[in-house]
Amino acid sequence: MRLVILHGYGASPASHWFSWLADEVGDRAQTIIPALPGTEAPRRDAWVDATRAALGDEDDVLVVGHSLGTVAALLAVADVDRARIRGVVLVAPFWEPVPAVPGVDAALAALPAIPDLGDVPVVVIASDDDPIVPPALSARVAATLGVEVVTVAGGGHFLDREGWTTLPAARDAVLAMLDD
Repeated sequence: MRLVILHGYGASPASHWFSWLADEVGDRAQTIIPALPGTEAPRRDAWVDATRAALGDEDDVLVVGHSLGTVAALLAVADVDRARIRGVVLVAPFWEPVPAVPGVDAALAALPAIPDLGDVPVVVIASDDDPIVPPALSARVAATLGVEVVTVAGGGHFLDREGWTTLPAARDAVLAMLDD
């Protein structure tokens, strides 16, 4: 089992709750948290290529993406044999420009439609007061994927500077997928 955790714009593998989530999963999965290239000036193709490399050739892969990492997650998963993917957890996802972060606009230019992941289980986690990714953007991603939003009250953008060094909702989603 492989768990791939993808950070977002301006972040790194050591940011936020990523290491905590890896520790929570423990030896149930080999966890990879790749450093996506050009975090302050992301290029979509480079992020998707790095995500595909992190997915490797393993069967039984679970992917967690945060913020812009959700775009890389969805595009990379759409390009692999979905029978290899155990599940996808999207934290604060979006698929359109985010007014608070114009630095991601280039990575979002000419995006295709949100990929249909077929039978791959997907969980969308969003906050009711995200100052970066408006909750409506995450809700649109969830609606397109045909899933409900797991709403975390007062979650902000799930950043460490907001106090988010743990994210139980993500842990619970990952553990539930591991147990399926």
